[in-house]
Amino acid sequence: MTSDLVDSIKVAIKIRPLIKREKEENLPKQRTVEGNYIASTDQEMRKRGDGGFNFDHIFDETTSNKDVFDTVIKPIVDAAVNGFNGTVIAYGQTSSEKTFTMMGGLNEPGIIMLAIEHMFDAIANTFKREFLLRFNVI
Repeated sequence: MTSDLVDSIKVAIKIRPLIKREKEENLPKQRTVEGNYIASTDQEMRKRGDGGFNFDHIFDETTSNKDVFDTVIKPIVDAAVNGFNGTVIAYGQTSSEKTFTMMGGLNEPGIIMLAIEHMFDAIANTFKREFLLRFNVI
């Protein structure tokens, strides 16, 4: 891989809020976040050296989909409007809030709707250029 390609790949995580059962169990904190570094609080994992990871962005459970969009997705959409390919992949375990982040809910749009709105606004404000849009939802 070239350094340009590696520099263009960004990895962000969004920490989901605790579910009702987790709140009721009142378990000790499972992780610590410092800047863009997240680490397990499990001492055995830390001793083995597999207790922490660095990311380009870490969003906590209070972060809105709009904030995630503005930070991570909007630059990808802007690059696409300017002719560069862009991809967003949501990956994570079951019940980790991927669908909510991507699709949104009744009171908060997801990053897909925000990206579509931003793309059409950007196209409407771009003159002397023609656009052909193709969408594929897998």
